[in-house]
Amino acid sequence: MQQVHLETHFVVRGGLSKKPCVLDTMEIATPAGSRHFCRVNKNDSWLVKCSAGREARKGVLKRSKVLETLKNKLGDVSRKDSVVTESTSAPSEEGANDPMNHLDDLAEGGAERSPKKPKYCPKRVCNRVQKIEMPMRPPESAGSAVAGHRQVHAMARGTNQLWIAVEDVSWLVNYVAAEVALGGVAEEQDESDAEGNCELPQLRMKYDFAARVWQADFVDGPLRGESFASSVANMSAEKWATVQAAVAVEFENATLQQLKEGTRLFLKSHCETVLAQHDSVDDCGRSCGEIVSAVADN
Repeated sequence: MQQVHLETHFVVRGGLSKKPCVLDTMEIATPAGSRHFCRVNKNDSWLVKCSAGREARKGVLKRSKVLETLKNKLGDVSRKDSVVTESTSAPSEEGANDPMNHLDDLAEGGAERSPKKPKYCPKRVCNRVQKIEMPMRPPESAGSAVAGHRQVHAMARGTNQLWIAVEDVSWLVNYVAAEVALGGVAEEQDESDAEGNCELPQLRMKYDFAARVWQADFVDGPLRGESFASSVANMSAEKWATVQAAVAVEFENATLQQLKEGTRLFLKSHCETVLAQHDSVDDCGRSCGEIVSAVADN
């Protein structure tokens, strides 16, 4: 009978998939204490489904470049560390000019030794945790310039394995999801908000590809200036029931595009309800501010 072992596993759930997925993790001892790292690959089921939808298949993340960027930056940091190490261990100028040092270069009988082959320099230093500065959003995403940066803890194993800290998984899912949605095309920022652009004339709706959130702004009428938002990730079966007839698909079978359209319809319906409530305010002391304070995702 084999010895019994207890293991801790990390599970990810969210983004565009509510099904929990077990991560391939390992524990690493660092100067700041033990940390858990997760192996990441474009074809990992958890990354594919959380960033592209529960019906997504392998290969859908080919537009994403963030893992390549992380590997390249990890290699740059590793090479810099190697240069520092070599310069630290190099002989001093005084020692380099010592004639006795050149005796080792002569083979027996006075012949010079054949030059040694250069040492192999790996692209990335393996099994060493590095801090890599990465943007919060892809450069194609609107508002990426002001979204800021974060320190991602990454590590290479072998020749092509990339591992990141489990605390950075949420950032990675959101980043990859934005890359896939934008497809490498810069998101245009529409500055024209003077008039509505949907079935409700007073309402202007726009979609944030990076956050996968619909935003609705009242640009005219008694609710001018009020804003509401609804996230694709927060769509539930209860919300879906109110728009299912229009989308013509069950919630469990909806694709990403259908979820996006269903979220838009739900938010528009919510805004129509808020406007109708405002128009029918009575004298019971219920103010407009109390009515419009609700957010669609609550």
